[in-house]
Amino acid sequence: MKKRVLVTGAGGFLGRYICRYFLRQGWTVAGAGRGKSLDLGGREREMAAYWSTTLPDPRFAGLVADFRPDVLVHCAGAASVVGSVASPYEDFGASAGICAFTLETLRQQAPACQFILLSSASIYGNPSSLPVAETAPRRPLSPYGYHKAICELLVEEYAAVYGLPAAVLRIFSAYGEGLRRQVVFDLCRKFSQPGSRSVTLYGTGRETRDFIHGEDVAAAVGCIVAAGAGGVYNIASGCQTAIGDLAAMVREYLGSDKAIGYTGAVRRGEPLCWQADTARARSMGFTPAVGLADGVRRYCDWFRRQEQL
Repeated sequence: MKKRVLVTGAGGFLGRYICRYFLRQGWTVAGAGRGKSLDLGGREREMAAYWSTTLPDPRFAGLVADFRPDVLVHCAGAASVVGSVASPYEDFGASAGICAFTLETLRQQAPACQFILLSSASIYGNPSSLPVAETAPRRPLSPYGYHKAICELLVEEYAAVYGLPAAVLRIFSAYGEGLRRQVVFDLCRKFSQPGSRSVTLYGTGRETRDFIHGEDVAAAVGCIVAAGAGGVYNIASGCQTAIGDLAAMVREYLGSDKAIGYTGAVRRGEPLCWQADTARARSMGFTPAVGLADGVRRYCDWFRRQEQL
């Protein structure tokens, strides 16, 4: 019998990559998301089910009981640092509240189901040293980061008290075709805007991130699921890239000649530098396959196609 996976937030950026990954692996896949329908580039017809819902939804318990998932990958929730700073209470409900609801639903309806939480590197804040390992203290800078840390504590609670099999994946700077927000998208949009000769970015350009393509995030989830592993894992490339270098790369791929300037000020809640220690994930068989240059080139090609639609 084929294994069964349920993906919450299936219509979101990473949720779509994860659904496609498990479909390719031959799993029976169901998804829950806020959209009326699910777009997987044609593969949505292979889904066993897609439920249009906004969690917490009391109907979700019956859906889980009927589907009987072996694995639930929790991608649902808030996804904006800036938005969390502006509206912390709303972010809490959309992050920690939904996570608690999903865990409790599993406890009651599918207690043997493996739970995979997509957390965030934002829980580290500004690490005291790089590369940062999973044993580093949680020092978030934003409500988004604090709420991800609370989600992690909820997972620890349900694993320790109720024996729910669970793992936490701390995703660093994920990007990829289909993502219409965050730094790579913002850069593409700014370099493509007509009528300006320059692009101004926050910070100094020396801030760094550890970028990972959505395909590699999905593959990492697959590795953790295949190993039946618990615990916490950094999911990243293990390399830090300066924002200034990323901007130059995007400018080149888009064929722009705009000058790049910087405000010198970092936005509230944003860290300065990130680089992950990925040894723990690699010990589970995970190796990123999409290099940054290739991934950014693919993203720029995708962005140009969207602009032409």
